[in-house]
Formats: sequence, C-alpha cells, structure tokens
Amino acid sequence: MTTTIITDQPLSISYIATAGQTAFSFSFQIFNGGEDIHVSVNGVETEAFTVTLVGAEGGQIILSTPCALNDVVVLTRELERTRLTMFGNSGPVAMSEVDQEFNRTIGMIQDLARDFDALAEAIGYTDEDVRDVMATTLVAGDNILLVPDDASNTITVHAINAEGIYDLVASFLLPGLGIELTANDTTNRITIASTGGGGSGGGLTTEDVRDIIGTALQSGTGIIVTPNDAGDIITITATGAYTDEQARDVIGTTLVAGTGIEKVVNDAADTITLSADVTKTLQLAVSAGAFKPRAIQGASAGTFDSGNQGVNLDTYDFDPSSYEFVQVPLILPKQWNGAPVIVQFLWTVASGSGGVVWGIRGHLFGDGEAFNGGDWGPGVYITDTVTAPGNLHLTGFTSDMTIGGVYSNEGLAILDIFRLADNVSDTCPSDARLIGIRVKLGLDKFDDF
Repeated sequence: MTTTIITDQPLSISYIATAGQTAFSFSFQIFNGGEDIHVSVNGVETEAFTVTLVGAEGGQIILSTPCALNDVVVLTRELERTRLTMFGNSGPVAMSEVDQEFNRTIGMIQDLARDFDALAEAIGYTDEDVRDVMATTLVAGDNILLVPDDASNTITVHAINAEGIYDLVASFLLPGLGIELTANDTTNRITIASTGGGGSGGGLTTEDVRDIIGTALQSGTGIIVTPNDAGDIITITATGAYTDEQARDVIGTTLVAGTGIEKVVNDAADTITLSADVTKTLQLAVSAGAFKPRAIQGASAGTFDSGNQGVNLDTYDFDPSSYEFVQVPLILPKQWNGAPVIVQFLWTVASGSGGVVWGIRGHLFGDGEAFNGGDWGPGVYITDTVTAPGNLHLTGFTSDMTIGGVYSNEGLAILDIFRLADNVSDTCPSDARLIGIRVKLGLDKFDDF
C-alpha cells in the first residue's frame, strides 16, 4: 500500500552533491527496481548505481563512483511502457496488487505528459525565429522597398522614387499645437505654417517651424533632402532608384534561415521559398512481449527471473551455435522522414561470458502490398560483451540501417532480428536473451498531417 497518492509524488529529484557523496534518496514510488530510475551526474546519464527500497515507496540509489563537490545529481522516474501484472479470470485478487497496477498506470501517464511537455519546449520558437518569420511576411509595395538586416534585427523601409518619398513624408508628418500642414499632391509640396505663434512671447514663427523641420529631416540611402530657406521649400528627391530585380536580390540576400526554417532563393523565377527544416529525432521502444518468432528458425520464447521475488521479464533466447530470428511489427509515425534508422538492443544472459553479435534488417510494406513480396533492406549488426550473467546489457546504437521497400509514412515496417552465431566476435557459449530494442528515427515535421 502506498502512503501518499502517486499524483502527489515528484517525477524527479535534484541534488548538489558533497565531496565523496554516493547515496541519494528518492520519495517517488517505483515498480521495477533500477529499471524505473534514470540517474544523471552533471547532465550525463549513468547506469553505475544500485537501488535500495525503503518501505512501500521511496528509497535511495548508491552511485558506484563518489561525486565531486557540487556535482549535480538528478534522479528521474521513467517507467517502461508495458504491463507487469496479470490478474486471473477467477479466484481472489489482492487489492494491494490492484492498487499497485493502478498506480503504475497513472505513473506511465505522468511520464508521457512530461515527455510531451519536453518535446513542445524543445521545438519552441526563439526570438530570432520570430524576427525571420516577420521579415519574410512583410512585403514591399509600390515605390517601397523593404531591407531586413538580420545582424541588427531591423527592417528598413525605402521609397524608390520621389513620389513614394513624398507620400511617406506626407503621411508621417502630423500637424500639432501651433503648426499647420497643407499637402498638395499635384506639386508634391507640403506647406508648413505657424498658427498663433507670431514670434512674440516665445512663440514660434512660421520661419522657425520650417527651419526646425528642415534641420530634422535628414538625407539617407537613396534620399536627398534640400532645404531652400529663401523660398521656404524643402525638396526631397530619390537617387539611385532600385530596380525590381535589385529589390528582390537585396531581400533574398538579407533574409536568412533560422532554427527550423530553410530558405531557398530562386533568382530565375524571382521566388524565395521558405520551408520547415526539421532535424529532430524520435525513439521508439519495443519490449520482447511484442516480438514474434519466425516460423522457421524462430528464437525460443523465455522468461527471465532474477530470483528472490525480484524482476521477471519476457525474453527471446538466441542459440549460440545457429541462426535464430524474431520479428517486430513497427507502425512508424507519419512524421518519419524515410531516412535510415539506428537500433539499440537490450539483453542479458543466464551464464557465460564473451561477446554477442546482434543483427537486424527491415522491410516497409505499403497499402495493398503482399507480405511475401519485396526484399529485406541491407542488415546491420553490432557487438556487445557480457559484463556479468543476470545483468542488463545495452548495446550502442547500430550504424544507419536502410529499411527496404518503397517509402511511405503510412506503411508497416517489419524488423527481422537475429544473432550472428557464426561471427568471429560472437564467443558467448550460452543463449543470449533479448529483452527489447530502441529504434531512433528522423522526423520531417511535428504534426500528423
């Protein structure tokens, strides 16, 4: 029985270690020993620890290597997405077991919610992304040129002929207290006068107002401002007007791709194409309970029992002297980009030592395709070494594996797993017991459309 409601328990706990510290407590409920706890030191995950439970929930981990002063140690609960407890169709059922299974189900939901929140945060826009998107959505109009400057995060607006400049000035100059503006679009002239100033009592004369504006207006790139004090005229002209092609070239050059945004300039077609540049990956985990032995040379289904009422796992056991196979049906997410995948194997042995060589290949079946058609893609393999019988072993990730068949993001991939028993690096004399695999694949988008 738990002493607190599982939804009130933390999902992770952080510590600032003292010099030589190895023991760190946790107050959340776990169900599968060390399998349910991930430990990182200064952001690097480690598996060199043991777990001791205290009561029905909580306990402590003991690191194999003592910490240095101020090391950051984080304990995180990460439950395997599989069912551990089965209840009979008849006979008594202990309520403590039912309560335990409900708690584990809620815990898995909490883990998934945390993972989705982390994914949403990882793909969030930065300030730079927002500026890039804004710069691409602003468009120039008649007589107006937009020049984004990504280095200074500015967008400069240029008029490209005298009429455009006049219209801009006329729209931005506003009459105020004691100042009157009269715009004449035919002559491209703005008449500025003082009303009620007259120069007495500190008020501005019309000449004062014109001088102030004539001083404030400044020439800029492509713009010449010429005050004529005798005629009370400020003449504004454009120089070096941009052509349409120059305008496109300037905008195409100053726009830059940002995080998650790819830019392709096509000068011949005068187009700038923006698209998502997604470089995210996703890991899918599959346990042995979802495996299926091949009808010919199939590996044997097994059960790993750690003893002393400890861990019990479904496995598939691979012979040390002959090739045996299991297959995994994998419904790939629609966001998969079709690129090669990489695979990690989780395994153990009951006895023996030496190396085990795991191999895998795959085929992608599309809608309407016969299951006995097509060829497997080229296989890849990876070698791992027994550290001790009864221990969990995690291989590294394989090299890139191309899944055979015609790419479709709505098909069914069948992965064919085997042990290379005749490989010179496969020297373990006992059955290799496969617990599960992780498959890492690339994504080209984040929604499912």
